[in-house]
Amino acid sequence: GTRGELRVVTAEVQHRVRYARAGQQLFLDVGSQTATFEEVKAHATRKEAGGRDGRVTAPMNGRVIAVQVAPGDHVARGQVLLVVEAMKMQSPVLAELDGQVSEVLVAVQSQVSARQLLIAMTPDARPA
Repeated sequence: GTRGELRVVTAEVQHRVRYARAGQQLFLDVGSQTATFEEVKAHATRKEAGGRDGRVTAPMNGRVIAVQVAPGDHVARGQVLLVVEAMKMQSPVLAELDGQVSEVLVAVQSQVSARQLLIAMTPDARPA
């Protein structure tokens, strides 16, 4: 990855912005806030769109700092499943669908790689 620093001027105020790039992700540190941007294919397949098939993957390389669910739990779309930390930035990993957690493959303090499978879910049946 690459790292560096930018100087950005907004409303005639100059800001120092530290950045780091790792794979398809760009991290911007502005004061006490960190923003993450990720390149996404314009036409991602359903599976690549993230978790709609019941596979919950890591958004980035990092360390698991919280696991909020266990096998057998029923979760709703948008619910926080776990939290991954990278470069002092915490990223909650959300459920992309309603369903039941069938397997949790990581624990707190686990090191994970981007797109690594973290949780397997069984999607709720959709009405026909």
